[in-house]
Amino acid sequence: MKKRLMSLILCGVLVVASLSLTACGSDAGEKSSAPAAAEEADEAEDEEEVEEEAADEAEAGDDAVTDETWTKLQELYAKLVEARDATVEFYNDESVAQSDDIENGLQTADELIEQIGNVERADVLESEAEDYINAMLAVNDIFAAVLDNAQAAGDSADADYSQMFDECYAGITDDENTYAYLAFGQIGALMFYNTATNESGSFVGAYELDEETGAITITDESLGVTMTFTVEEGDDGYYLDMGDVGAAFVQSVSTEDFTAAMQAIAQGAEPQF
Repeated sequence: MKKRLMSLILCGVLVVASLSLTACGSDAGEKSSAPAAAEEADEAEDEEEVEEEAADEAEAGDDAVTDETWTKLQELYAKLVEARDATVEFYNDESVAQSDDIENGLQTADELIEQIGNVERADVLESEAEDYINAMLAVNDIFAAVLDNAQAAGDSADADYSQMFDECYAGITDDENTYAYLAFGQIGALMFYNTATNESGSFVGAYELDEETGAITITDESLGVTMTFTVEEGDDGYYLDMGDVGAAFVQSVSTEDFTAAMQAIAQGAEPQF
């Protein structure tokens, strides 16, 4: 993404430079010091240059951005600003961990949005419209990265889960390839990590106990999906029957060990006890 952004910034510099060069090239100083005998020749040459510049401008005008393209650029820019506002609102939520990297990314995005917003229609040729579209898509990539990284930060080491749980358990499922973790307290948590595939899953949120059936249901706060399972006490632990998902045997562990496992899973790493 950095290469894309750099190429887009350089493209913008080249556009500005080309516009600046178009405005340069006056011979006023030479004319003021030329002998009177040569003034007529200079004036004729100046008129020829003016005609050539007019022809160049007319040719450029043929490639001027069309009404349809300019409208699309304006609509895309408006959506980009909306995406920026929504991302900032999300990041400023108290549940999201703050990060210098994320704030630097947002600052970079703001600077690019300001640069793109200052571009006037007269500055854009039809052949260059795609460059501006790519520039806006690149900025949108920054917002996507912010959302991804902020979500990961909010779900990882910055969260003090040890203060949320009173009872924590860990064990292995009946396929002997998957770690299972269970905890209860202010919220409930049921997590899995498959050592064979390095895949993980979790259900973290409010939980309910059905006293008639003994079934426990945990509703994941972020996805809104649920997991229901029954718990049967054994000699030195508990058996979890999760239906099609399988079964697991778990034993009591400390909240510190459980928190470490939860953080590792959130970061895509194998949990270690």
